[in-house]
Amino acid sequence: MNSVGPISYTNRKGKTYYLHAVTRKSGKTSYAMKLSEEGALTELPEGYSISESVNGQVSVGRAEPRTITEREEAEVTAILDGLGQRHHRCAGTGVGQKDMTEAVVWFRKAAELAEPVGQFRLGVCYASGEGVERDEREAAIWFQRAADAGLAPAQFKTAVQFISGSGVPKDPARGVQYLIRAADQGYVRAQTKLGECYCTGHGVAKNWDAAATWLGRAAKAGDANAERLLRRYGVRH
Repeated sequence: MNSVGPISYTNRKGKTYYLHAVTRKSGKTSYAMKLSEEGALTELPEGYSISESVNGQVSVGRAEPRTITEREEAEVTAILDGLGQRHHRCAGTGVGQKDMTEAVVWFRKAAELAEPVGQFRLGVCYASGEGVERDEREAAIWFQRAADAGLAPAQFKTAVQFISGSGVPKDPARGVQYLIRAADQGYVRAQTKLGECYCTGHGVAKNWDAAATWLGRAAKAGDANAERLLRRYGVRH
């Protein structure tokens, strides 16, 4: 398994903060978000979460206990599932805008409860302009929150944004870090993109063995684009 980079968070102003451990005079350890990448932690301590204030200030602290009950959570999940299905049916068709506007309301409610799927779907809405005004920077915020919570599709979206510079400062190396996280979870699109990066050296040093590994896995899963890249670069797997 490939190693991942430091824990980071890019706020709505485009500034990237990194997670650091701070030793107090008492000897106890606390955590802080700083602009410096040097010495940053690669794992978020259990029980902690990263948050952003309305003015873009990024901080880390103990995760607030959820006030939503199991029954309410089940109801929200059912609503999200139903709205998510309508979202996919309506997206790009130019119809069902009332449904999409309703979906955005529920996606936002779930996102603000730190529900990764809600965060991801809200990001999709901002990226596509479905049910809300298109805003790549806002999409990046929600994609990254879901990505840092471990959701593979969001990790892939965040990776693509860093690689292309869409909604965030362009940083292919950071993009590759997110690709690795998603690929390690078996997300096929991330495996294909990661394999391509290893072929081209975009965001990471060229590595034909790694390219063969990731493109081979994606091709075995039936990804036609991975097959095409294997033929294009003459990579054997």
